[in-house]
Amino acid sequence: MRRTLSALPFVLGTGLVTWALSERAFWGRLRPDDSVADSLFTLAAYTAVAYLGLVAVGRLAVADVRRLFLVGALVGWTVEGMVVGTVYAMLPLSISWTALAWHAPLSVVIGWCVFPRLLGHGGRRAWIAAAGGGAAMGAWSAFMSVDAGVDPDPGHATVTAAIVAAALGAGYALHHRFRPGPGALGIGRPAIIVACLVVAWALLGVVPAVPFAPLVLVPLVAVTLRALRRGAPAPDGAEAFAVVPGVPTRRLAPLLLVPPAAAAGCLLAAVTHAAPYVGYAVYAVATPAGAVAFVMAARRRRVSAEVSAGDEKGALRM
Repeated sequence: MRRTLSALPFVLGTGLVTWALSERAFWGRLRPDDSVADSLFTLAAYTAVAYLGLVAVGRLAVADVRRLFLVGALVGWTVEGMVVGTVYAMLPLSISWTALAWHAPLSVVIGWCVFPRLLGHGGRRAWIAAAGGGAAMGAWSAFMSVDAGVDPDPGHATVTAAIVAAALGAGYALHHRFRPGPGALGIGRPAIIVACLVVAWALLGVVPAVPFAPLVLVPLVAVTLRALRRGAPAPDGAEAFAVVPGVPTRRLAPLLLVPPAAAAGCLLAAVTHAAPYVGYAVYAVATPAGAVAFVMAARRRRVSAEVSAGDEKGALRM
């Protein structure tokens, strides 16, 4: 328990990153029903789910982007299928959107791993990534505004991007300052308690509204866990959470570009009248791409395992 408590800042940092990209960046604008209390509750929910994702990373020795995508799929399906019920809204497309099309690639792979590595390395790529991400966020904000029946507002895009950038900066700083020790995020009593709470929430809130939800979600989770467990490498003494790097505070300066870039992206989408098409293009590309990425990530381990088994047999014959 003490080791888990020492890892709480790291878990909170992961929750901040996940909440920023999966919630604030996704909605893209300030909504009339937004409130501090609602944001804190949503942050707590994302932190709980991110904690379970980190347990999977540590337990299953996830050390590459491909397997991290599978963890992202678990995170996405837990949020969209157990905390809320959007996985079942428009089957089968809703299996991919948004769990495989947004949460896994953007929030987990990019948010947990790729973007902080770019920031940590510094240089021109970090600034380009921050500016590009901000502009994309602004264009998405323009679409979400049009989709909600209001005009695109660069001010809303700027504020939303500032919240996202601040949450990312805080999360990455916590990741850098508080690295979890060996076994700190294992399958112990805290993980079991959090998992039981999530299951209870689903049974009380989602299943009564969607009785067939377990028939959809349980096979998806089982297939993903099987893919992660199949051929998982044995611990080699390296840091268990190297795939979730931190960023020193001195390397966070590129995040200052995110809000103005978002304002520019939103304004450009509005002026060119491209805002209505941004979301449709993202949906049309990301939904099938997320499903294909999941299948490839889940199957590649099998191929690798078969190759390894063949190599071992060849060595035995020699």
